[in-house]
Amino acid sequence: MNAKRTFYKVTGKTAEEIDASMDRRGPPGRFHAVTHNDISWKFWWHDSSRGCKIFMVGTTVEIEFVLPRLQNKAALPPKLKRDWDRFYAALNRHEDKHAEYAVAGAREIERKIVAMGSRNTCAQLEMDANRIGKQVREKSRRLNKTYDRKTNHGMREGAVWPPK
Repeated sequence: MNAKRTFYKVTGKTAEEIDASMDRRGPPGRFHAVTHNDISWKFWWHDSSRGCKIFMVGTTVEIEFVLPRLQNKAALPPKLKRDWDRFYAALNRHEDKHAEYAVAGAREIERKIVAMGSRNTCAQLEMDANRIGKQVREKSRRLNKTYDRKTNHGMREGAVWPPK
């Protein structure tokens, strides 16, 4: 997995000012964070008189976390700092779960493609393997969307700002 964290600057002296700053500078849709991911795969095969069979699969997962970075945290009152820390920890846990779904999808692609058996032609093998990869990648995307629906984009897990 190749992961990178991109931060957008957040400022404010009150919870409401911080919220407004995240709304202005954060990802579209009034979300405080977002995780982009892409799963890709490649495979190698043997061609013999008995058909074409895959012997190795490699996957790559590219992850980009887009997260807020509070610029003036040290100047905030202690309670607001604690509220931010709780929110930020919950937000990171939520976004990490999105990455876990992508990594699990990559592992599933590897298992399923390796296990698919031989085909009469390598062209058919390639088509079938890529179909499997695309189906599993789409399943991973659906799981991420379902996770966001179930958690209300992390709010049910404590990723709520401003604090209630």
